[in-house]
Amino acid sequence: MIGYIYKIKCYKTGEFYIGSTNNIKNRYRQHKQNYNTCLSKKIINNNFYIFSIIDKREFPNKLSIMLLENIYILIG
Repeated sequence: MIGYIYKIKCYKTGEFYIGSTNNIKNRYRQHKQNYNTCLSKKIINNNFYIFSIIDKREFPNKLSIMLLENIYILIG
C-alpha cells in the first residue's frame, strides 16, 4: 500500500501536527471538519498553515506507516 506522512505547520505559532494515512485527500478533509478537535484543527483555524507531504512510499501494512510517523514526530 502507498502511505503518506504529512505535516500541518502553523507559521504564526510554530505548532505542528504530523500524521499518516493511505488516503491523503480524505485525511486532509477530515482535519478541516468541524468535529475535529485535535491540534490540527487549531492550526488550520489560524489560517497561517501549510499542509505538506514529507514522505510517500510503499508500505507492507498500516503498522509500518505508523512506526515511520512516530519517528518523524520524534525528530519534529
